[in-house]
Amino acid sequence: MVRDAIIECFTQTQQEVIESMKVISGLKSKEAKKINVDLLIENAFDEVGGDFNNPTKESLIKVIMKLKKFCSRCIQRP
Repeated sequence: MVRDAIIECFTQTQQEVIESMKVISGLKSKEAKKINVDLLIENAFDEVGGDFNNPTKESLIKVIMKLKKFCSRCIQRP
């Protein structure tokens, strides 16, 4: 449930990027979300050594911290 909540929250925060991807590439909303959000989160699990399909509390915390760092870099860009 926590992993799914992370995906939902990150999808909402990335909505502008998803919409841009749809316009530029002609992708459907679900495809654009998969490319942007789902892969980003799946990669975060890989990078912290966690299992996307069976996350532990520890891996969820590490993924959240990784996503926090990712978001802070996005905000700092001009």
